[in-house]
Amino acid sequence: TMQNRVLVTYATKAGTTAEIATHIAEIFAKQGASVDVLPVEKVTELTAYSTVILGSGIYIGKIISRAMDFINQHQVALQSKNFNIFVACMTLEKDTEDNRKVVSDYLIPIRDVLKPQSEGLFAGRIDMKRLNLLEKMMVKALKAPEGDFRNWQQIETWAQAIQVA
Repeated sequence: TMQNRVLVTYATKAGTTAEIATHIAEIFAKQGASVDVLPVEKVTELTAYSTVILGSGIYIGKIISRAMDFINQHQVALQSKNFNIFVACMTLEKDTEDNRKVVSDYLIPIRDVLKPQSEGLFAGRIDMKRLNLLEKMMVKALKAPEGDFRNWQQIETWAQAIQVA
């Protein structure tokens, strides 16, 4: 039965979003839900799930294309699910109202296709050791701060507010 079955799926560049997805899955598992955690490219169908949580990093001002591909591929199935989305974005290293608006606007292409039940907007992490040369150059050019700015309490509060269908 799909009742209490949760899929936490994600698109990540350097692992930050995957770690958040795993943490969210642990929260649901502690609440007694049956949870699968998979990268978006490994998800073939959604029949087994009542709740789907999609996570994506933000890369150059957009969600990762694999996350958008997932939504487009599964749009019909997702319309009948409890669908939620979260993003990890370094813009939220400074968690201000203006920065939240900027990051929220990155979700407009998703909202144009499918309306999530809830949206989690979280700061991310930049670990230079996990980046390739081009990404390192971009981080330096954008003067993005290196470090882990994820607020785990904020992530947990968001996840706990999701009602598993």
